[in-house]
Amino acid sequence: MSNSTATNKKQNHLEYRVFPEPHWRLTPGNSAIHSEILLVHGLGEHAGRMLSVASFLANQGFAVRILDLPGHGGDGSESHHRLMRAYLTEGSPAEVLHAIRNLSAADQQHLLHVRDEKNLQLNSTCFQSCVETVERCMLWSAADGNESRRPHFVWAHSMGGLAAILALGNIDRDLSSAPIGAVLTSPALAPPPFKDDLLTRILTAKAQLISGFLPLKPLAMLQRGAMRALGLKSDSRWASDHVSDLEDEKIIHQEDPLQQLFLPLCFVARLLPAMSRAHSQAKNLRTPTFSIVPGFDPIVDTHGLLKWSTRLKSSFDKNRPHRLQKYEDLCVHDVPRSSISEEAMERASGWLLGAEPI
Repeated sequence: MSNSTATNKKQNHLEYRVFPEPHWRLTPGNSAIHSEILLVHGLGEHAGRMLSVASFLANQGFAVRILDLPGHGGDGSESHHRLMRAYLTEGSPAEVLHAIRNLSAADQQHLLHVRDEKNLQLNSTCFQSCVETVERCMLWSAADGNESRRPHFVWAHSMGGLAAILALGNIDRDLSSAPIGAVLTSPALAPPPFKDDLLTRILTAKAQLISGFLPLKPLAMLQRGAMRALGLKSDSRWASDHVSDLEDEKIIHQEDPLQQLFLPLCFVARLLPAMSRAHSQAKNLRTPTFSIVPGFDPIVDTHGLLKWSTRLKSSFDKNRPHRLQKYEDLCVHDVPRSSISEEAMERASGWLLGAEPI
């Protein structure tokens, strides 16, 4: 099902779909499709933030689904579609920023209203619903792949990486449904190494401590409930300075009308027990993973991924062993939107296609 379509410079076709979950479908214009892939965005973001990766993959013959997680994204309106077109320019970050700034005042106002509504939804959104949403879309992608005899993959970023890991843990024993491989960019497997906001830092450290111990879990639930009742929000504007090493990308992150910069602390706290669960289940994960991280990530602690990756057993595909690509000199969060984006995406796509990274 779709209600709007668009075409980018490479003649890739974009359409909005609502089943099995709201998402965008980007397909190569020449119909030369060899694989299916699902893209999952990070905390506070939306499908548009993954369109640069989607365009790169579509140009290489992947049919791409880009998910909007619960409490995130837009409403499929014409305003929403025009924002997605701004990201689909396939130009420089400066051109994307120019296109976003050129959205009409009516579009901007509508998108900001949608963002505020989605932010309210996050107060009552369980992170498990994000995991289940990713799982449903993985299974839908698998069905597409099985019907067309094409392999299917997943590419997930930050919080989306955490959701994808937990979803994979539910389905990767079924080889007919499990993705052939998963690319994870800066997956949220540990909270930030530092926070500018003192209250957030104290509450996060405390919640992380008690979330990992079974006898203390009722106390953790009470703490998250108190955060929701008080309506506490994390000021995430600081993240704009660390999302990329490109100045225009930092500004896009700040000015995107669907980017949520003030996040409910109760939802952020719900990620902590999910992180603990992902670490404890790592030894059972069999899907091949290609993880991409910077040398230092100011938004998600890189040591969480390093610790998680040591617990993985061998993947079920000898052509795609688990890989960890760490860019030691890079200090950003979103590597595919950084100065080395092309190199990182080429390495990841080579691994997806069964080729060893250079």
